[in-house]
Amino acid sequence: MKGQSSGEALVTYGWVAIIIIVVVSMLAYLGIFNSLGFGSMPEICVFESGILCSSSRLYENGGNVNVHVSAVNSFPREIVVSGYLCSAEQVNPATGIPARGVSPISITVLPQDKFEFDGVCYKYDGDASADRGDYYKGLAYLRYTFEGGVPMPHTAVANIQGRVN
Repeated sequence: MKGQSSGEALVTYGWVAIIIIVVVSMLAYLGIFNSLGFGSMPEICVFESGILCSSSRLYENGGNVNVHVSAVNSFPREIVVSGYLCSAEQVNPATGIPARGVSPISITVLPQDKFEFDGVCYKYDGDASADRGDYYKGLAYLRYTFEGGVPMPHTAVANIQGRVN
C-alpha cells in the first residue's frame, strides 16, 4: 500500500508541477515579467522570402509608435521599393493591405544590398499613439517591383513586434 500511495502522490504533484511550469511560461511569453523589470522582450522583424530583415527598432516619436527597419534585398535582381506601411489594422481583401494604403517612398536596391526605412505604426483601431514601454504587434508592408522587368507590384509582409523605446 505504501508504494501505491507514494506513486499516487508523485503523479498528483507531477501534474501540479507541469501546470505551474505552463502558467509561468505563458506569463513570461505575455511579457508580465518584463513590466516587473525581469529581462526584455526581443524585437521581431521577419519578412517573407526575398527580403531579409537584419534589424528593427520600435521607438516613440511625438507620442506615436514608429519603426526603423534595416533590410537586405536577397533577390538575385535589383528591386525598387515604392511604398511602406506598418499597421495592425484589418486587411482589405482586394488589395492585400489595410485600407490606409502605403506611404510612398522610392528606394532602388541592388541584390544583397542593405536598405533602411522609418515610419509610423498604426494599431488595430487606426491610432498610432504609444508610450515608451508599450508593446506593439503588427505587420509591415513593403511594396516593390523588379527593376527592368514587367512593372508588376509585389508586396512583402513582415511581422513587427516588440517594446516601444
